[in-house]
Amino acid sequence: MKDLKIFIGLSDMASQVSDLAKGFGELGIATHSAIIEPNLLHATRVDTVLHRDNFLSRRKWFSTRFRNWLLYSAKRKRLMIEQSKDCDAFIFIWDTFFQDCSDLALLKKMGKKIVIFFMGSEQRWCHAYGQEMSKYKIPSYYDSLNPLDIQFSLKGLKRKIRYLRTAEKYADAIFSLPNQSQLALRPYQHFYIPADTGLIQEKAIQRQVPIVAHAPSKRSVKGTSHVLEVFKLLQAEGVRFEPLLIENVPYHEALRRYSDVDVVIGQLFIPSGGKLERECMAAGKVVLSSVWRKYPDDLPAQCPMIDVNPTNLYQELKDIIVDHSRRQQLANEGRKYVEKYHALQPVCQQVLTALERPDHFDLVPRFFRDEYQPHSQAETAILNQGTQLVRNTNWYQKHIAPGNRAGLIF
Repeated sequence: MKDLKIFIGLSDMASQVSDLAKGFGELGIATHSAIIEPNLLHATRVDTVLHRDNFLSRRKWFSTRFRNWLLYSAKRKRLMIEQSKDCDAFIFIWDTFFQDCSDLALLKKMGKKIVIFFMGSEQRWCHAYGQEMSKYKIPSYYDSLNPLDIQFSLKGLKRKIRYLRTAEKYADAIFSLPNQSQLALRPYQHFYIPADTGLIQEKAIQRQVPIVAHAPSKRSVKGTSHVLEVFKLLQAEGVRFEPLLIENVPYHEALRRYSDVDVVIGQLFIPSGGKLERECMAAGKVVLSSVWRKYPDDLPAQCPMIDVNPTNLYQELKDIIVDHSRRQQLANEGRKYVEKYHALQPVCQQVLTALERPDHFDLVPRFFRDEYQPHSQAETAILNQGTQLVRNTNWYQKHIAPGNRAGLIF
């Protein structure tokens, strides 16, 4: 694998493109990393950045489709042609070179290896997510979103299904999590969110009067209104702590601020938490987040996060604030856990192992095949069209039982 060169792109999701590039570099693997329009709040260390084109791409007299092509489609195609000359494997995060995902078939014909990292909403469908979460009495964060959001539209579903099924058809390995795989059919590897521990200073000593931080990327999804209400209740009771809200801060500054607090509240809805929680554990912080241990998200049992949700946040936060010894114990456990499961080298080695053992996988999704009930005939038609795309693959023949259920054809 030392002679392998890997392309990594294209969306700047929580700096994970640059994290993976660094991890493979530490393993002696050459990479080329690229992103579209860097997020100023993230740590962007990549080889290529595709910026939007000049003023012509924003002219109203052009059609939307042509404006999109002017924005960056031509640059994407050029980048794919260039990188296909040198790279042996392609890792895609959230996005591929072509908006219709047809580049995956082209790369496969060239004999390239393809790895897909699913991050969340690019494949998560609101109705399927809500149905599965209701089984475990977990509130759906979609309930707090605007019902006119594209996340609820059939247009949005078409985009998700096209990306998901095309990835399932052509990828050599897929990395994902159960909490975002309600529509998935293909078995996949567990996605251990990479965290660059080399950038994170551990400060595990807990203050007697803790600083309690909350750092939402999107307030409605993270449950910020509940967090702020609990802050007010505890302050009114005279519980001694210092609340801190961290928002819209550049990545390195955010890491510095995390290192200077004692307790961090992540999110309250989606199971298992995200990258923020891993980074804060690595920094020696006590982390409260929506673990939802009753949900089968394949989270390692020794994960030291405190499981919270809108119902129990008040009591759990109050208890941990006043229990200094327990805080110190959890703070001491965090970095060891992250270094074992989420450090860059182990995560990247998992990718190399998956490419060497394409028939090995961690999880087999069952919810879509066995349980999901579509909301309309139009939705059912979109879902069946997606299934048709992968029906003749080897993994489908092996793992998906034929049959009809709730209008869905398998």
